[in-house]
Amino acid sequence: MALKQGNSSLRRVESWRQRRTEQYLSWWSRKRSKGQFRYVLTTSLWIALVFFLVIPLVEYLVSGDPLKEKWAFRLIFSVLAGLLIGLVSWWGNEAKYKNARIDAKINLNER
Repeated sequence: MALKQGNSSLRRVESWRQRRTEQYLSWWSRKRSKGQFRYVLTTSLWIALVFFLVIPLVEYLVSGDPLKEKWAFRLIFSVLAGLLIGLVSWWGNEAKYKNARIDAKINLNER
């Protein structure tokens, strides 16, 4: 009985994993169809905005002063960090997408 239950659980996990992969492929396919520039730009801007707002908030909570004189440095740092994270995210998602597509082709050939 335990063996059947284990196989059932394993099938459920594998089914869930397959659905997640299909959802990811669909999501990334839509994102990448809009282009790398747009993806990196929007990701960078969101991250830069969060960094630009969160860092002064943390400084204020820790020291009581958000160090207003460093706003230019903070802006440049936020934009560069956002750009780097956006590019790394694009490359990581592309690699994951291509590997998932290759795995899907291999699984189709095995059937």
